[in-house]
Amino acid sequence: TDALRIQLAKEGFLLTDVLVRDISFSDQFTEAIEQKQIAEQQAQQAAFRVQQAQQEAEQARVEAQGKADSAVIAAEGDAQATVLKAQAESEGLRLINEIIAQNPNLIQYQYISQLGDNVRLIIVPSNTPFLFDMQELLNQAGVETTTGPIPTPAEPAPTDQQP
Repeated sequence: TDALRIQLAKEGFLLTDVLVRDISFSDQFTEAIEQKQIAEQQAQQAAFRVQQAQQEAEQARVEAQGKADSAVIAAEGDAQATVLKAQAESEGLRLINEIIAQNPNLIQYQYISQLGDNVRLIIVPSNTPFLFDMQELLNQAGVETTTGPIPTPAEPAPTDQQP
């Protein structure tokens, strides 16, 4: 357009527009342009696939990081719960130890309170103190004794008599 304008200006003409009609290109030129467009479309598709794969990889990474963070938080929570439970059990055992030290008969009381309702008589070794008044227990059980009172650990049991 510029070249034509310069040439026509020399002749006194003013060029405003140039319209070109019925242009035909060779088959090779047309095919080359089509191939170029096809190649550009394929390149755009490849770039899109790469971008899509990168987004999917980023999404998978974020999801995996979230799962890992969740697992760490859960493990920390479990560890804290275990520590708290152990501390509570330790404190409970310490308190029980203090109470037993202050009242050693508490163990015997706990043992007796845990016995079944159908227990009517308890025999303990002779070298330990009786937990109960044995004579009273025998009377409550309806057992008659022919030898008199039940001996305590301080007085040995007669060997030739039977209860």
